[in-house]
Order: sequence, then structure tokens, then C-alpha cells
Amino acid sequence: MFFFRSDNDLAQFAALKCGVGIGGCQHGIARNHPEPVPVLAKVIRFELDMWVVMHEDMRSTTRIKRLFDHLNTELSAFLRGR
Repeated sequence: MFFFRSDNDLAQFAALKCGVGIGGCQHGIARNHPEPVPVLAKVIRFELDMWVVMHEDMRSTTRIKRLFDHLNTELSAFLRGR
């Protein structure tokens, strides 16, 4: 028997993909990989809000506004499961 613990999200997901054990990850990430298999999907479910924000002083900066709009569009599409 061995134990694995990591505070690194990439290491945790790599361990899940290799079959080290049971763990949690975002559905949006897992659905793009065949290795993770959902367990207890109907029993345990975490929902987290996602916010895209910028400092009020940056609203008038064109490149920041464009980046903000791009992130908002693409993250919305990702969350819808595009």
C-alpha cells in the first residue's frame, strides 16, 4: 500500500489519468480525456462559480478590454461544453 498527496493540480490530474486512485477534477477537463472514469457522479457533485474580472481603471485600455472579451467568450463556450 502507498499514499499519494500533492497540492499541484497538474500532478493530481496526471495521477488520476494513470489510475493511481480516486480523486476529483473539473468535469470540463476530465471530459477531454478518456482515462478518468466518473465514480459517484450522482452522489457527489461540486459546483463552483467562475468570475472574470478586471480593475475598473483598466476598462478603457483597448488591449485589456479585448483580452477580457476574448476570455469571457471562450470561457463561456468551455463551460457550455463546446
